[in-house]
Amino acid sequence: MTFIVWVIGFFFGFLLYKSTSAKKTGEKNRKIFGIHVPSVKFVIFGYMIHIHHWLYLQMISIFFGVIWMYNIFTFYELFPIYTMKLICGICCGGSLQGIYYYSDWHHVIYKVK
Repeated sequence: MTFIVWVIGFFFGFLLYKSTSAKKTGEKNRKIFGIHVPSVKFVIFGYMIHIHHWLYLQMISIFFGVIWMYNIFTFYELFPIYTMKLICGICCGGSLQGIYYYSDWHHVIYKVK
């Protein structure tokens, strides 16, 4: 049953990020409820650091996956197993969308011109 919850989350995450992210590499993200959600980018010492959505989603997925595997922090009271599996599925689906649809998915740090 937990695998089915993960798969549902995976497809939901994939479709959610496909419908809200930019259509092509380099374009702005689509508006969500009339609000433009910018990409996470910042410059440090002449280098642009772009935290792609696939990257932060994998960090969230690993966090909840470790909690689920090792029962850390007694999060089961706050987040039942199905909730953690759903969150991990959503994050994995959104991550796959970011890697599959964008040619610059691997450009995280690059020099500013």
